Amino acid sequence: MNPQPKGEITESDTETFAFDLMDDPGYLVIQVQGHRLLLDTGSPFTFRLRGGPQDIEMLGGHVRPGKMPFPETYLEDGFKLLGLQVDALVGLDVIGRFSWEVDRATGTIRATTAPTEAEGIAWMPLDAQDGPPIVTLDDGARAILDSGAAVSYRVSGVPVGARPVASVTDWSLLWGTIQTPVWESTLRLGGMGFPVLYGQLPAEADSNLAWMQTGWIVGADLFRAFRVYLDFPHGRLGLKALG
Repeated sequence: MNPQPKGEITESDTETFAFDLMDDPGYLVIQVQGHRLLLDTGSPFTFRLRGGPQDIEMLGGHVRPGKMPFPETYLEDGFKLLGLQVDALVGLDVIGRFSWEVDRATGTIRATTAPTEAEGIAWMPLDAQDGPPIVTLDDGARAILDSGAAVSYRVSGVPVGARPVASVTDWSLLWGTIQTPVWESTLRLGGMGFPVLYGQLPAEADSNLAWMQTGWIVGADLFRAFRVYLDFPHGRLGLKALG
């Protein structure tokens, strides 16, 4: 099991940490001490790739990524397929201790230990107690928010008559290489609509998520459409129009 990150964070701390988003439009990649770090809400653990850092001073403490939980070549080949160059993956064991503001329009991301309060943010419940963060779409479907997913996925099939607009080759830590057509749709969350390009998961993955009563995996589409606030300590998601 990956050890918990070091660095004491107390309720009285109100520090804010700012990072520039790297030029990876489908992913949340930041650079710290010369290391490229992928922020992935779909991963429960933080780990380093081969040659990656064993200790990173960030977020007011030290994060010590564990060893890769998969064979080295499996991960390296997968990230190469995605066109990603990262030294470590930062998962929920670290991300889940902070409130994050992701703003693609300005290319910045901030983490804070204090509650975020600002005008114009639509707040809704965010459940990340027992796994990846989950929100409820306006139509009642449960959606996993996976910042490590460049493509969104619809669970349990495609609407009758829907026509694919393209095809992609994706890769997942759990499911390996995924080759899928992609379709266009519009989802609504907190009363606001946003466009998604979604694919189909392999049958086993789709069945598992359907059994968990999950309707969607929503990835980069959400971060392209809004300024996104992931307030893990207070269990809420905030969306604000860009601009």
